[in-house]
Amino acid sequence: MDKMRSILTVNNENGTNVIEIKAKEQDPKLSADIANAVAQELIQNITIQNNKQTQLLKKYVEQLISLEEEKIDELNMQIQALDQNNPEEKAAAKRLTSKLSILSNTYEALLQKSEQLDLIDKALFGESSIIIASEASEPQEPISPKKPLNLAIAFVLGLMISVFVAFFQEYWYQSKPGEISQGEPPLK
Repeated sequence: MDKMRSILTVNNENGTNVIEIKAKEQDPKLSADIANAVAQELIQNITIQNNKQTQLLKKYVEQLISLEEEKIDELNMQIQALDQNNPEEKAAAKRLTSKLSILSNTYEALLQKSEQLDLIDKALFGESSIIIASEASEPQEPISPKKPLNLAIAFVLGLMISVFVAFFQEYWYQSKPGEISQGEPPLK
């Protein structure tokens, strides 16, 4: 796993849903194959996670539908048990009827949600919503080491070290032991 972490680089483009997967390996074909395999595995993993989440939501919505059906049946029985000729019971029936209307609307909304979840489940949401913009291909040139850059850095560092050595040598030869350099007070 640690070797895979050293080979792979995954970046998220700022402000987008684009994920860039890079693999760095000695064999260019192997690095392209690794990057493509990781992309496919990511798609499968997201599809599985979406399916699990959809199943949990479907189960929850089904439970809510069942509860709403029980409440609707109970209210219907209460309304039927009331005497419509009695003014007090007629007012109670009116309240219960408005409550039944609200429960029926909630029930219909839950049924629609259940149908939407069925469609999402059948659509394989992860596979259909994730698109590989471009598959990894074998690079034509090695990505690293970058020889011109390394040569330029070596040249600049060599130049700096040689200048330092030249100044240090000059200082070393100019200052003799026991001599006091000009501009400094003598030590007592």
